[in-house]
Amino acid sequence: MRARRSLTAAALLATLILALGYSALSSSSYMDVSQLSKLESRFQATVKGYLEPLGYGGYTLVIGNESYLLEARGSYGIASGPMGEALAVFILASGGHEVLVVAPLDFLGSAPPGAASGGEVVVSGVYDPSLRAVLLRGFEAREYPLFMADRVLKGCHSSYASGAGRIGG
Repeated sequence: MRARRSLTAAALLATLILALGYSALSSSSYMDVSQLSKLESRFQATVKGYLEPLGYGGYTLVIGNESYLLEARGSYGIASGPMGEALAVFILASGGHEVLVVAPLDFLGSAPPGAASGGEVVVSGVYDPSLRAVLLRGFEAREYPLFMADRVLKGCHSSYASGAGRIGG
């Protein structure tokens, strides 16, 4: 009888912990992309925003003194660096503000399924207001604040890391 009460109490406690964890992950405790503009120093953050279309085709991505060749594929892109490093790149927006998100390429492979352009995405990582990224395409240059993600909590899509699909036989 006593063991049964202990087991019931343990099960209730485990359920409560799981419910609180889920609530924390699905709550509005994330920073909005627009709130990043108020930060004055490097900050570890969990940020939510809406995926903006990146477009299609080739760009040059410049971060500091490093240049990357970026192949845009709709709502995301793959950037290749001079030393063979590869980055996943996408733009999050909210409240009239945008941030360019970069992450190691394997980041997309571990992302939960979800958002296409316009969908909500939540990422964690580091924001440093002194870092900027520039996207160059032809004679057009666009500068963005830079967010270096290390984890996706909601959105993106795991199939981004795979190659193009084939239709037909």
